[in-house]
Amino acid sequence: MGSSPDTILLTRPEAQSLQTRAHLGPGVKTIVSPLTRIVFRSAEFSAAQAVLFTSRNGIEGALAAGLRPEGRAVCVGDATAARATAAGFSALSANGTAEDLTALALSELSPDRGPLLHPRGLHTDPALKKRLTEAGFTVGCVPVYSPRAGRLLGAGWSDDWRLDRTRAIAISAAAAVPLQALGFATVQTTPEPTGAAMLGTIAAWLSENSRCTAP
Repeated sequence: MGSSPDTILLTRPEAQSLQTRAHLGPGVKTIVSPLTRIVFRSAEFSAAQAVLFTSRNGIEGALAAGLRPEGRAVCVGDATAARATAAGFSALSANGTAEDLTALALSELSPDRGPLLHPRGLHTDPALKKRLTEAGFTVGCVPVYSPRAGRLLGAGWSDDWRLDRTRAIAISAAAAVPLQALGFATVQTTPEPTGAAMLGTIAAWLSENSRCTAP
């Protein structure tokens, strides 16, 4: 697989990669090569005082598994909160990272009002559940999707792509960690851990290189 200097490799699941390609516009050269596939699992839900959403995939998976869109939802970012609101939840946005979500949940919710539900991927950082559990909350987890893109990228990279001529853009410092040792020309982290920030960072890179006009 060859590349030109203005080619962007999109490795998220197919639907998200195609969405990113659409946002970038037809003037941007992209290769869609998903590293992961989202598989929603069936689940049974019990009553909870609130649902914690760390991604829009979590929302889709929970709804597909039969979760009724009602009550409060505490979400990691604005895009996730917007999707939760559209689904029917009364949603709050932490507008940040999982740590920000944890802080918002601790300030808005109380252990004596009932358990929390966290639809999430099978392979995820357990810090959110750990901190809330330590604070006295009961947190239930429903496997929905797997966001191991950084580690999978390192494990499955092809030598046909020149890493020393490629810039990696990570959505967070944690996502950047497994990329550091791969030999990229640059590993850049977005200013905020959001999809909008990722698109903005890509657009800025395209503008710097003057290869095409980004939307």
